[in-house]
Amino acid sequence: MAYVIGDNCVNCGTCADACPLGIISEGDGKYVIDADQCVECGTCAAECPNDAMTKDLCFSAQVLRFAFWGCDFPPDIV
Repeated sequence: MAYVIGDNCVNCGTCADACPLGIISEGDGKYVIDADQCVECGTCAAECPNDAMTKDLCFSAQVLRFAFWGCDFPPDIV
């Protein structure tokens, strides 16, 4: 759930070919990462010729919030 593909994706498929887990597929107008299976390896971001990948900041903020308060992470984000 760490990376998302932005609107500057031109549907070239480079990210899908590069993903070692094979979790990137062609969507409607741009490629899509299966957020539940992404391990944040960064291979897709490194290979994308248009810098279309960014980290999912909503997920990162959720992790930081739990870490700050010293709470256990809910099972759906670990």
